[in-house]
Amino acid sequence: MGRIDWLPIEELTDELKDGRNLLIWILEDFYIGSANVDPDDSSIRWWLDGESEPISDQPTHFAELNRPD
Repeated sequence: MGRIDWLPIEELTDELKDGRNLLIWILEDFYIGSANVDPDDSSIRWWLDGESEPISDQPTHFAELNRPD
């Protein structure tokens, strides 16, 4: 069985800050979430899938979600 290749959040590229779903690690659990750049101050806002408000805890790691080969 494959292992998830978690990357530190500092390695998140601008390409992945477009609202696409990512696997994110927050505190002691994983979630499906997304990142968007705030146009007003260029900060990153994190959202959990299906939530209407940004989250306050910052992820420490992420992994891309992709389709099977």
